[in-house]
Amino acid sequence: MTRQGAGTTVDSGEYLSVADSLAHGKGLTMPYLSYDERYPDTVRTPELVPMTQFPPAFPAVVAVGERLSGAGPTDVARWVNALALGGTVAIAALLVYAVTGALVWEALAGALVVRPPFV
Repeated sequence: MTRQGAGTTVDSGEYLSVADSLAHGKGLTMPYLSYDERYPDTVRTPELVPMTQFPPAFPAVVAVGERLSGAGPTDVARWVNALALGGTVAIAALLVYAVTGALVWEALAGALVVRPPFV
């Protein structure tokens, strides 16, 4: 999350709308057709449409977090992504330490994973 808000894209909007639908008992659905599906003149539909273009794990995790915390899907997604980044750094550092046995290489691996080109 930045000062200007969440850095979301079209894909982010689809994931978050599916998570919100799932959290409110509407299943893996979206209130509009996916941007890369064939669609008629209007993108919005009067009924919910199934999500068919993306894997369901991230929306499911966000939906569970939304139900448990009462926070909105954007806030929950921010925390899920932060935890995933922390886990990625930890796994990379531990793998390098397991191979080298040197703390300096472990620290370097962790630092490299969070470098902007990789984030």
